[in-house]
Amino acid sequence: MTKQPDITKQPFVDDRLDTPVDYQEG
Repeated sequence: MTKQPDITKQPFVDDRLDTPVDYQEG
């Protein structure tokens, strides 16, 4: 894991899945 997922924006972030999420946009 290079960068940590912004859980503050989306608490339901699944970094396990290799799918682009909306939270990554901004």
